[in-house]
Amino acid sequence: MPAHSEHPEVDSSNAVWYLGIDFGTTGISAVLLNQATAEQYPIYWSNKLAVTPNPSKTVSSQFITRSSGEAIFRLPTAIYSDSATSELFVQLPVASGVGSLASTSANNQSEIFLQNFKPYLNVAIPYYCPQGNQWEPIFQLPDRQLVSLYEVRRALQVLLKTLTPKSTLPDASIAVGAVGLKPETLQGALQQLEGVVLGYPADWGDTYHFNLREAVLEAKLVRHPEQIFFLEDAIAAILAGLPRSNTDLLKEGREGERERGRGGEGENLSTLSPEGGKKLHPTASSLRLPRGHRPFTPSRPSWQGGTLVINAGATTTELALVDLPDDPQDLTHSDFGVCSLPYAGNAINQDIFCQLLYPQLSVVQRQQLALSSDLELPLPGQPDKLKRDRLTLLLQSSAMGRSLLKASGYLKLILQRQDEFTLDLDTEHWVLKRIDLETQVVLPFIQQLNQQLNALLIATGISEQGIYQVLCIGGTATLNTLHQWLEQKLPNATLLHEPDSPGSSWVARGLASLPLYPQVLNRLQQQYSDYFLLLELLRAFSETEGELAEYNLGEIMHKLERRGLNTGACYQRLVRLVEGHLPPGLIPSSEDGGWLSQTSKQNLYYSAIANQPLFFQQSHQFYRLNPEQQHVLRQYLVELVLSRTYQQFNEPLIVNLK
Repeated sequence: MPAHSEHPEVDSSNAVWYLGIDFGTTGISAVLLNQATAEQYPIYWSNKLAVTPNPSKTVSSQFITRSSGEAIFRLPTAIYSDSATSELFVQLPVASGVGSLASTSANNQSEIFLQNFKPYLNVAIPYYCPQGNQWEPIFQLPDRQLVSLYEVRRALQVLLKTLTPKSTLPDASIAVGAVGLKPETLQGALQQLEGVVLGYPADWGDTYHFNLREAVLEAKLVRHPEQIFFLEDAIAAILAGLPRSNTDLLKEGREGERERGRGGEGENLSTLSPEGGKKLHPTASSLRLPRGHRPFTPSRPSWQGGTLVINAGATTTELALVDLPDDPQDLTHSDFGVCSLPYAGNAINQDIFCQLLYPQLSVVQRQQLALSSDLELPLPGQPDKLKRDRLTLLLQSSAMGRSLLKASGYLKLILQRQDEFTLDLDTEHWVLKRIDLETQVVLPFIQQLNQQLNALLIATGISEQGIYQVLCIGGTATLNTLHQWLEQKLPNATLLHEPDSPGSSWVARGLASLPLYPQVLNRLQQQYSDYFLLLELLRAFSETEGELAEYNLGEIMHKLERRGLNTGACYQRLVRLVEGHLPPGLIPSSEDGGWLSQTSKQNLYYSAIANQPLFFQQSHQFYRLNPEQQHVLRQYLVELVLSRTYQQFNEPLIVNLK
């Protein structure tokens, strides 16, 4: 049974509540913020909340652990439905993890089983096709499973519904709690959320935002689209480490003097509790880390100057670089340099298979995996999306393939700690060596990271010597070779590692901190999404205008301004739309074709939109409207995509974050 916090219950009479949600590939975490006090409360889930002798007391994160089996701070992204109903269900993992859910649903011959489905939400926006009486697009997943993107979005909606007031009630199948809050206080907070803040990879755009915003609205976390905000994951990681009030700034200075006075070879491992930012030392013992490697907390006085984040998860590796000012309130979104590499933990596992295991497979074993002799393997360290998607489908469609991918993930961890390891497969024994892992898999990844970091250094004007702290977040960021490269590349930097302790969802903390630093929000992107701008272009020209009329960019902008659009705020994005660069994900890209079913590959709207531009460019900066394509886009967007959604894009979104 979880122990109780002795901290007094929060006074919620003047509270202003925001919810930060870190939706990752493998799981979802959340942190609740009371903006009035800057206090944060990590969210946890459980199958059954224990009834305590004294219900007036709250739960302490110090005693809620994943191993307890009672509460978890990261809900796995695993959703299933049985053959008797179309309803989707989420289930907390038992001791053996998400795999047990997979086997359970498989034994029940589940109609749908989805896990790690985040990347699908960046492919397109679902719409209902009356002619085919089905939702489009449809994905062909492993084991020949056909699932529409609409069902994928519903799966996210089911996860988000666990964050509604209903989940705080005693009879909830999956109960939700918040460290430091009584159930009735949490229920009140979730009933009156002022806003929800979601993270995203830097290269994922408004299609992903649309799908997540729609899922939040469908789950009824908030009522209006403008109450949902987006912040890059890597920027959120930096916000998590900043002081949350002027009081924290003063406290930071005093603690900095005490830290400098102690000195010594190492520092005690400590993490933040959610109640009032107080430090909690581990209950078993105080751990000491070597100089230069320490957990990071928001009270670090060294959080000044050049700061780099490397957030390497399962699907993408996110980087953010910023020169932190003395006063964090001076930070704006334009101060950050960000980039995203579509290569991370899953791709590394795949490269371990390709480079270390695949060459040792016999002809019979390759046949069992349905791997043809002409199979093109992805290059190590490279995104190679089409090749990786094809290989993923092949490996995930057989028990042997899934086992080899899982073994690759274990090898990534084992070979960090020992020089070699013997893998037994049937009657064969394969010897895998750390040096091969580093040279054939990890080094190509680091070369890609080096290119991305060099681009950020140029864009921000920060030198390698001017970076003083590097925040490493995510399982992939624990690679020893990565740390060695960082130490050589950035000689003045201290490596800071995400604390591995209960309730320490670092990105979720940063997302929940956005209302404390509202100037960091990308307000123009929040107000003017690519879809709103495209619809404004379509509305600015009547369908009866002559096909021969030509317009320069100034005349096109004037038409938009007559509709009240502030073209100066989004001029470059409007120019890209006029030049034919439609919003990514308006239709599935050719790179995503490997996921689509045969029916969706032949979708007439997708082909019509892909094959014709909205404007024909006549000469330098003169354009002629293509009325046929204007009609197709209007019909597709207005009559199909937006016909069943909360978001309509009739007006720019109002930014109420203050």
